Amino acid sequence: MTLVRHRIMATVLAAGAAILALAGTTAPAAAAVPAGAPVVATGGGPLNLRDQSGTTGRILARIPDLVALTLTCQQPGQLIHGAQRSTVMWDRLSSGGYVSDAYVRRAVAPIRCSDDPVGSTGAPVWLAPVNAPLVSGFRTPQRPNHNGVDLAAARGTQIRAAAAGVVITAECNVSTGNCDVDGSLA
Repeated sequence: MTLVRHRIMATVLAAGAAILALAGTTAPAAAAVPAGAPVVATGGGPLNLRDQSGTTGRILARIPDLVALTLTCQQPGQLIHGAQRSTVMWDRLSSGGYVSDAYVRRAVAPIRCSDDPVGSTGAPVWLAPVNAPLVSGFRTPQRPNHNGVDLAAARGTQIRAAAAGVVITAECNVSTGNCDVDGSLA
């Protein structure tokens, strides 16, 4: 009986991990949440992952509280008053679904989604040059002299122009002076 119960529990846990993986999240038991990583912060209940940036969107999954998220970008949608803030911003996960930023605890706001080319002032906004999570923002309180945005993409990932302009400098990994070394999340 105990063996059967353990097999059933293992199957349930594996199914839960698979659902979280499809939702673009990391199960809390799989790894410790890195400091500053975006986390579901509802105050106890699950957060709905939707197919669009509003509560009229179809629910794709329910993400448990305190689970780390992989955010790719952010776009405006329905106003939500949540546990973290009141906002019209919705975060797109790596799975392509959306969660309200009102329930996401994070150190840095994600970049704007490239399919939202005009901001609220009517001025063009910076577009994501690659579909990758933001790992370090421009001049954050933790890094006030960081004059860039770091995106974690695999070597060989195609990169597009973020906006019209002129390249004024192109540098390798400036910490090592070596172009043949990948960057690091550390």
